[in-house]
Amino acid sequence: MKAAVRLAMLGVLAFLTFCMAFAPARLLATAVERIDGASLTGTAGTVWRGSGRLHVLGRDRGRFTWSFQPATLLTLFPGIAWTLSGEHLDLDGRINLAPNRAAASVNGTIDAAAVNPWLADYDLIMAGNFQASDLYLHIRDNRPDDARGSLRWSGGRLRYVLSRQPRTADLPPLAASLSFVDGPAATVFAEGNSTPLIEAQLLDNGFARIGITKMLTKMLNEPWPGGGGDHEVVLAVEEKLL
Repeated sequence: MKAAVRLAMLGVLAFLTFCMAFAPARLLATAVERIDGASLTGTAGTVWRGSGRLHVLGRDRGRFTWSFQPATLLTLFPGIAWTLSGEHLDLDGRINLAPNRAAASVNGTIDAAAVNPWLADYDLIMAGNFQASDLYLHIRDNRPDDARGSLRWSGGRLRYVLSRQPRTADLPPLAASLSFVDGPAATVFAEGNSTPLIEAQLLDNGFARIGITKMLTKMLNEPWPGGGGDHEVVLAVEEKLL
């Protein structure tokens, strides 16, 4: 009986491999379009291995390539290796998908110019670049249950608006450590300093909570009045993400 089950599973895997090897890449483009604000155009190749131009929120983010990893079929958590190369970014990683779970990993560099269009909604403009190292997110039953990795900003000039007045500040390199504490969470520090500057967490209700500490207000030349330690969160906001 066990031998028959193994043989059946191998047959199914072989059939899936055959389908993916010859299915046109445009089928993947159809799947990408189900993601709000995303699209894949100019596809070439197959679902197994191909390429296209990835667009997010109406912006061309660069050339997206993918290559299916057949060994992942044996784990029942199929995955693809991917790269995304554009004018302001150079990323690679892996995506794994199954009926009740998904995972994604990211490494690479993102220029601040790639994120400034989104930051403009918050009256922020950054210089420099970001370096992602082993960023990883796992989702089970549509809920994150694991997160880790780090993100480093090279530092530079930050332009922002406070009380309707434009301001600038020169900041040192910053590093964010991603973890999972009742949800994905990140803490930002200045390199070489153990005092937190920003604390962020994705809440169960789909909101992101972002808090800034007294230390960050000092670095922005806008010191928070009153007592308390530099590590204390003095201002927090929440915004719907999911």
